[in-house]
Amino acid sequence: MNNMEASEHFEKILKMEFGEYNLKDLMMLGEFLGRKLSFFRQIYKAYHTKEVNLEMTPKLGAPIKVSFIWETKEVIITRQKVEIKLTIDLLLKYLGAIDLCFGDVLPVGSVVEIDLSYFPELGKSMSQAKVIIVGQKVTLSNELVLCKV
Repeated sequence: MNNMEASEHFEKILKMEFGEYNLKDLMMLGEFLGRKLSFFRQIYKAYHTKEVNLEMTPKLGAPIKVSFIWETKEVIITRQKVEIKLTIDLLLKYLGAIDLCFGDVLPVGSVVEIDLSYFPELGKSMSQAKVIIVGQKVTLSNELVLCKV
């Protein structure tokens, strides 16, 4: 899937799931994170490790800051003059939409080692974990679907 298709699918998901939010801002931040997957992964890791603040300053462009407010289960994402406040549950949906539309697609049958630092509880009982990719994202009739093999 090319970037234009990914953006179109992302916009459809946002309209369905985040209608009450400023879609323009969600699109801008989501496309940015979709192009900066290493920072995207850091946000997900920060969620799992209960960090409070996370910041990235790219070589070109404005910095982005993510602040978790664990007492109220909210997160604030700030870039330039844009500030989006989401519940933690909505953040997970948002990250899922970004991953679905912009994330890497691995071939079916690939064996992937899981970074256990994303899952602190599992890391205590396991030294390593591997999974096999058994499904893949595909586009059918301009709609993004997940296919199980």
